[in-house]
Amino acid sequence: MDAAVDLKIAIPGYHLVEQLHCGSKTVVYRAVREADQQAVVLKLLVRECRTCRELLQFRNQYAIAKSLKIPGIVHFYSLQPYHNKYALVMEDFGGIFLKQHAQKQSQAVQKLNFKPLESLTTINPPAIDQSSPTQSKSSNSICDSLDFASVLKAAQVLSSTIQLEELITKLSKIILENSGAETCVLLLPFNDEWQISAIASFSAQDNTFIVQRQVQPLAQSTVVPTKLIHYVKDNLDSVVIEDGKTNISGIIGEYFLQHQPKNVLCMPIINQNHLVAIVYLEKGATKGAFTRDRLEILNLLCTHAAISLANARLYQQLQTYAQQLEQSLEKLRASEGRFQKLADRVPGIIYQVCITPDGSFVVSYVSSGCYNLYELTPEEIIAGRQNLRLMEHPDDVAGIDQAIMHSIQTMTPFVHQWRIITPSGIVKWVQAASRPERQADGSTVWDGLIIDISDRKLAEAALLHSEAELRQKSQQVEQTLKELQTMQLQLVQNEKMSALGNLVAGVAHEINNPVGFIAGNLQPAKDYVNDLFGLIDLYQQKLPNPDDDIADEIAAIDLEYVREDLPKLIDSMKLGIERIGSISTSLRTFSRADLDYKVLFNIHEGIESTILILKHRLKANENHPTIEVLKEYGKLPSIECFPGQLNQVFMNLLANAIDALEESNQGRTFEQIQANPNQITIVTSMPDQDHVRIAIADNGIGMTEEVKQRIFGHLFTTKAVGKGTGLGLAIAHQIIVEKHGGTISVDSVPQQGTKFIITIPVKARVENSHIPTEAEEVFHVPN
Repeated sequence: MDAAVDLKIAIPGYHLVEQLHCGSKTVVYRAVREADQQAVVLKLLVRECRTCRELLQFRNQYAIAKSLKIPGIVHFYSLQPYHNKYALVMEDFGGIFLKQHAQKQSQAVQKLNFKPLESLTTINPPAIDQSSPTQSKSSNSICDSLDFASVLKAAQVLSSTIQLEELITKLSKIILENSGAETCVLLLPFNDEWQISAIASFSAQDNTFIVQRQVQPLAQSTVVPTKLIHYVKDNLDSVVIEDGKTNISGIIGEYFLQHQPKNVLCMPIINQNHLVAIVYLEKGATKGAFTRDRLEILNLLCTHAAISLANARLYQQLQTYAQQLEQSLEKLRASEGRFQKLADRVPGIIYQVCITPDGSFVVSYVSSGCYNLYELTPEEIIAGRQNLRLMEHPDDVAGIDQAIMHSIQTMTPFVHQWRIITPSGIVKWVQAASRPERQADGSTVWDGLIIDISDRKLAEAALLHSEAELRQKSQQVEQTLKELQTMQLQLVQNEKMSALGNLVAGVAHEINNPVGFIAGNLQPAKDYVNDLFGLIDLYQQKLPNPDDDIADEIAAIDLEYVREDLPKLIDSMKLGIERIGSISTSLRTFSRADLDYKVLFNIHEGIESTILILKHRLKANENHPTIEVLKEYGKLPSIECFPGQLNQVFMNLLANAIDALEESNQGRTFEQIQANPNQITIVTSMPDQDHVRIAIADNGIGMTEEVKQRIFGHLFTTKAVGKGTGLGLAIAHQIIVEKHGGTISVDSVPQQGTKFIITIPVKARVENSHIPTEAEEVFHVPN
């Protein structure tokens, strides 16, 4: 009956054929893999409910066997999950029951009709290079030269010896006993290098055989002719040499010349066309020691030796592998113990989860920490009586499914956080981290860890609250700092304007007093002069003939020229007084103190008063010609503003333009500057009916993009130490943007020049009752 039907076992992807073994814990089946019709062997756990330890040992067995790449060891394909269980899938090694094997062996022995003597006498030995000058005589049968029973006994001894070291010793002695030689050297390969493994010698005095076990590389040996050994190794032919004479060229070397052996035999030991050993025999007493009969016996012994050596080497490898496996198992048991302790002490659970191609969710391993986290025992979960996914918080299920699908599709680690609700109603935060591995049958297995992060979530919530408070305080500090900077700029601005205003106002006041005095006395002086001229005329009428002294004085002073030029001189003085008065008015316009509200102001008057103050820097000197100021004034209305602050902006921009021009003049001659003169261009216009625009440009050194980005920054300056404070443009930006609701921008190209563009609204943003209701528009376009 089919085993699958008998036990009602269904493993997806496999068809069970027959049962090979059934023990207390495991059962073994021969099966066929449906995907490729490959014959395999399946090993299953018998118990319906396995312990975690049994499952772990089952997985460890698969892990160890899969890592062994040893000939003759069964290869493991996969660990196949099915219905909360596992099956080990391994190659079909053609195994049968041991009882069946014993029965077949017994039947084979009974059928065997073995005739040892007939077999030995009909052996056809391989070709031998006989290099003696005379042919050695041989008897008609093997039994005439040697005791055939001893040969059978020797073959039996070789066949029954499995230990390599023991086999080498016995083989050397047996070959020496049955060859009639005095010395036997056995050479074996080791890691692609041939070595002398044993030297057997016969003592004629006490009729004993002595075997010395030694390991010596062939290249360093002096006890054998290396050229002869290499010839036999390369050609796989036996060679017999008598009296050092041979037809084979190149094999007689220093060894033969020094030792002069009488009889030499070198034979390869071959197993399945592979050279497994080389035997070197030597006898120095008489000629013809190695007869054909002895060669036949030695061939027979070498045939048995080849098989025995191959078996002994395989056995030695298996012993080595067995020791390594035992060591690996011991380490695995120790590692398993450490893993179990670690799993028990982890503040969470270590797990293995499998999702089959049909979507079934199987938990194949859970550590003991499961009870502390989920309030469930590992046995309940592994047996399928409890489902961990049913404990997930309803609001988190969709996110978990999405994370699982992403891990399956991309084969990337599954890392996710979610909430669970334990049977007692406690809500916990957990975090899982695992790495997926695709199986041969299309299922996906995750080995990972789930830990309780509820305390961390509480700490994160507290941290978020603290960070929010910290951000709020940081914003408050930032606002305070900004207010302090604004206050600093305001203080600097007020102090600067106050000092400049006081200076200009004082100068204007001091000018006004003498100017007013002179202006008030010019007309009376002119009247007095006219009266004196009238008196002179009267004298000339009454005294038409003055004496010579008066005539000479009149000629000396050129009375007629004085009479004509003195009134003109007084008129010129009057014009000068008027010019001084206009300058004083401009100074008072620039230094006018701002009120706490905006007033109407003529932009052009402010610009002109600023140019007047800076006129001394525009004049020509020994370093450069006059800086040209080109003005293109548009028709602008009076705007509502703080005039004193706007004048300060104009002062900063024009002063910076002059500085840039002076810096661009460095390294240039007066003629070069004159050919490309320094210019400052001022253009005013109205882009729309609600705004005025003032553009102040120079053809100086310009600025880089990096400087443009920082030009309005607080305390930023490109000038040398002691020449700039970094506050001028920052104050200008504050006045235009914050005080007047306008904009200020810069457009500059290195080595070509810089342009500052100011846009200010005509009307104040907030209606001001202090502004006069009737204000006439004043337009001033200088010549």
